[in-house]
Amino acid sequence: MIIDGLDTRNINLSSLRTNVTIIPQDPILLSGSLRYNLDPFEENDDAVLNDALHASGLSSLQAGADENSAMTITLDTIVSSGGSNMSQGAQPRLLLLARRVSFST
Repeated sequence: MIIDGLDTRNINLSSLRTNVTIIPQDPILLSGSLRYNLDPFEENDDAVLNDALHASGLSSLQAGADENSAMTITLDTIVSSGGSNMSQGAQPRLLLLARRVSFST
């Protein structure tokens, strides 16, 4: 596979795995807080996780599928089973992107 002109066969596997991610169409989300979804092994502090939220753009979206919801997404926002309380569009994918950002720091 060629990524940005580089043949992935010529890249160290560990380096490749830490620098490339796939965001699936059906993201897997964990029941619990957004903090737990971003960092289930509690390896990062809140500053890193908040940076990941901001970098992904998730912090600027509204929580819940209800358009009238005025609750801002924070690390304490609860994610329902499978992300059922999130939109079926961008929010779950942005959460996976934020998860990836928090792991790369």
